[in-house]
Amino acid sequence: MKKSTNILLLFIAFVLASCNPEKSIKTYDFEGEYELRTQVVSELMDGTFDTMPYALISPMKIYVEANKLYVQTDYLGLPDLASANPVAMDLRRDPPKPIDTTTVVIPDSLNNDSTSQGIENVVVENKAHIVMSDGIVITLRDDIWARSLPIRALSVEENKIVLGESDTFEVPLTDAKGDLLQNVTNQFIYSPIKRENNELSWDVSLKMSFSKPEINIEVKGIKYLITIKRL
Repeated sequence: MKKSTNILLLFIAFVLASCNPEKSIKTYDFEGEYELRTQVVSELMDGTFDTMPYALISPMKIYVEANKLYVQTDYLGLPDLASANPVAMDLRRDPPKPIDTTTVVIPDSLNNDSTSQGIENVVVENKAHIVMSDGIVITLRDDIWARSLPIRALSVEENKIVLGESDTFEVPLTDAKGDLLQNVTNQFIYSPIKRENNELSWDVSLKMSFSKPEINIEVKGIKYLITIKRL
């Protein structure tokens, strides 16, 4: 009788574990809502760096789904080109500066026409457009700046989330008239999210490969230096 009871208890425990697969991943208290403060640094072809004069403030969520840990940000994941209901970015600048989501300006450093200020007054149609603006990748969908896709963690340790790198994706580089100059192949390289003295930090790089390197391009990559505050 005792043996039968033990078998029954083991069966019940197995069923409960099967019904709650998310509980089997150990997250070390990383799950939660956060705020990112990002300093965008352009890495130039001559080996110097150009730091944006403001920081970007945006939300981040770390969560578990189907027994996998994900990091959801506004602009550090792959562009969302196909979700049925794209979510708008919640992106702010510090010091504050109004963001006009109907206007996209490509920085001079990514523009072959040094006398122009980039693309302005982009007409947004109901399809995806990927652009670079002030060092970040923006996906325009359904008249909104669509939040990027979540980043899947490779592993979770007591004080570290290991992320790796994204798939590659293409971004068209145009002149001030909107004419295509070339395509840029981008890839996010993620350092681990580290926790030290209960504080989180994270570095992300955007690797850029140009289809026509003979065109005079100043920027060869972007670095995102990130501090994270738990909400």
